[in-house]
Amino acid sequence: MDNEMKEPNGEQTHSASDEQIPNIEGKQFPDGADDAPSPENRPSNEYDVVCKKEESDSLLTKAIHKLGGKKRAAIAATAIVAVVFCLPTLFPQLFCTHKLWTNASCTSPRTCKSCGKTEGEPLGHEWEEATCTVPKTCQRCGKTDGKPLGHQPGSWTTEVDYADATSKEIRECEKCGEVVDTRNEKEITSFLGDGSFSISPEGFIERLNEEFSDIPNCSNMKASYELDDSGTGLELQIKNGSTLAGIGGFFSDSSSQLLFSYLGSVNCFKNIVMYFENSDYAAATALATIQAIDPTLSFSDAKQVGAACVDEPIVKNGITYAIVASNGEYWLSARIE
Repeated sequence: MDNEMKEPNGEQTHSASDEQIPNIEGKQFPDGADDAPSPENRPSNEYDVVCKKEESDSLLTKAIHKLGGKKRAAIAATAIVAVVFCLPTLFPQLFCTHKLWTNASCTSPRTCKSCGKTEGEPLGHEWEEATCTVPKTCQRCGKTDGKPLGHQPGSWTTEVDYADATSKEIRECEKCGEVVDTRNEKEITSFLGDGSFSISPEGFIERLNEEFSDIPNCSNMKASYELDDSGTGLELQIKNGSTLAGIGGFFSDSSSQLLFSYLGSVNCFKNIVMYFENSDYAAATALATIQAIDPTLSFSDAKQVGAACVDEPIVKNGITYAIVASNGEYWLSARIE
């Protein structure tokens, strides 16, 4: 019984040992298969792969961190360069040499053109008082303040333009003297006054020079007057360029020369006398004198009067003309009887 009981145990024992010892000899592998174990039997290889992956990840992480560090360094360097270049702009006065300055003006001090630094004080305005037509104005910069004062017209007076033989009534500003109004402009047809010429010596010279400019080949001839050597009379001079062509004078009657104190007044002389040593100068001056003393006569009329009065006085429009020739000398006279 005991033996029967033991046999199964023996069989069981044998079976167990049989299961524990694999039958390698009887095991068959398919053709072309490797001798390497199956993946289930390769735990060490999987560990190596994991280690290598972790090592690669570590290198990549280090590279990324390294690259990030370089980028941060580049950004920092760029920022530093930008700050260095921006400093002159942000703080120009710290770097400017102040070589270019704008001069001070009425409202601004002396200023550096590069950085805007200022020096000193503005000059201030230099005012010129207002006039009739211009407001108060700075002489330095032209700024104005306020309004012009406006004219203050005076009384009516008569103004004579001897060169044009015209007259008109005018009103002048009592503050500045500017003509602010005119009226009754008309031509003058005669210079005859009450027993004398109504034209002044200055007016006659002005008209005489105007007539010289209209006579052919006489544009260089000019008349003037000044005190004579005695200091009491007016000497009339006719020049052709720098050459003295003739002399003469203004007389208050037939013999007495006009005194200097009458210069500029009207109705102050009644006789003009001129002397020449050249017939061309005498003829040109005679034509110019006749037209100057009588504004109604044309050049053709003056030629007729001049030709007719040689050696024999003639009267034309209340004026007596005479030209006397003797031994190469010529005398011209225009007078009121």
